[in-house]
Amino acid sequence: MCTVDFDPPDWYVVERPKARKVHECEDCSRGILRGEVYTQATGSWDGRISRMRHCPECTALAKAVEAADCSWAWGTLSDDAHATLEGHEDADPVAYGTVAGLLFARRERALCRWERGTT
Repeated sequence: MCTVDFDPPDWYVVERPKARKVHECEDCSRGILRGEVYTQATGSWDGRISRMRHCPECTALAKAVEAADCSWAWGTLSDDAHATLEGHEDADPVAYGTVAGLLFARRERALCRWERGTT
């Protein structure tokens, strides 16, 4: 099992609403479009209430990292997913392969946006 060093929230609620307006993903900064179902976490960290959102792709990546018996933190999902692949080959091969595939797909989407001149 791999872990991430972060302070847990005082309280934490996760919802999966449908977007009524465009939001920005906490980890990849992609726009969450109207009508998309996304993951939203509301909680209190160090006495401050925060709300964070994940696009569907980052939600899938977070679930894959958890399935590989690793943990992740909001805002560092990509780094945490890469850490899952480094030195944790003993993880479930399906979960390990899913993390690798999702990271590859994310990289390819970013490259396509860069080539089109959009971010």
